[in-house]
Amino acid sequence: MEPNTTTYKAMYEGSMIIEDPAHPTMEPYVDYSSTYYNESIGFDISITHKLAQDKPTVVISIPCATLGIDIPDKSTESVEADFCLRAFKKYVDELNAELYNRSRPDNENGKYYLCTPGGEIIKRNTAYFALCPQKDYTNGSGSTVYLLNDGVSRPPLMCLCIRIQVQFPLKKLRKTLLRVFILFLVVLVMVLAQLFTMDGFAVDAQGVVSMEEYKYLINLIEMPAVLSLFLVGAILLVAGVVLTLLKPKFTRGIWLAGPGTVLVVMALFMLVGYNGTAYYPSNADLQSSLTLQNSSSSQFTLTCMSIVSLIIPFVVAYIAYFWRKMDKGSLTKEELNQGEKY
Repeated sequence: MEPNTTTYKAMYEGSMIIEDPAHPTMEPYVDYSSTYYNESIGFDISITHKLAQDKPTVVISIPCATLGIDIPDKSTESVEADFCLRAFKKYVDELNAELYNRSRPDNENGKYYLCTPGGEIIKRNTAYFALCPQKDYTNGSGSTVYLLNDGVSRPPLMCLCIRIQVQFPLKKLRKTLLRVFILFLVVLVMVLAQLFTMDGFAVDAQGVVSMEEYKYLINLIEMPAVLSLFLVGAILLVAGVVLTLLKPKFTRGIWLAGPGTVLVVMALFMLVGYNGTAYYPSNADLQSSLTLQNSSSSQFTLTCMSIVSLIIPFVVAYIAYFWRKMDKGSLTKEELNQGEKY
């Protein structure tokens, strides 16, 4: 399997182009093996379920000599395999602790699944001893391998076999984010370029609407507060996306990109509505365009809405408090098995 393999089919097939130095006139041929090696340790990959190809079953074969243990007797084989499984689990838990992120599911973080043994010692298919073939080739470029021709016999070795399942992380999400972000930047620059170079709908003190060159660019220059709002929002948005792309474990990008998006959109709305600008121009009759002055509600309505808006911070605080309460602890298996429907 090549390092840049991107399909599950290629991983499970294990296609190899084999060259035999002992027969230089023989054409290279294709063979298939889903067992991959890291030095003397083998990793046999198989499909767990056809609908879960991102969660393969992996059998790790470690030679007893590598572990520094003797080949077990048949009478003690299950006991020794059970002991090794319990010792191996500690390292799997450490790996999972590094991958864990409570704000993301396992299919985004990645995870290793290993049988958790109970108090009994029994024969298991997750930990056992078996004879496994040795690696008899060297890796070339890509998927090419060269058979060893050194005259050394490589019989199967007794190995400790540990069966685990591996949940692959969805790393393609970041690649998709990068493509979408680049497309977004291109479209945003095009929209801003058109907005700042087009004629705008200006409104004078008497409410007369007329066309004015570079009206929205002039608005941006004459309203430094809106310009600052736009720049801060753009910086937050770019920082949220870039940090997410550069740091695999960074999961707080939404707290930068979210407010940044809001600030940018607010600044654009202000550009087309403030500083004597008709925000909803009429193509049929220019003087029928909507402005802040001729489309505002009455004093009484605005007063009522202002009073009601004072309640919003309390509603937001209520939602934030209980959201944090619900997100603080995960549901237990006992809670999931309860019969309540609420």
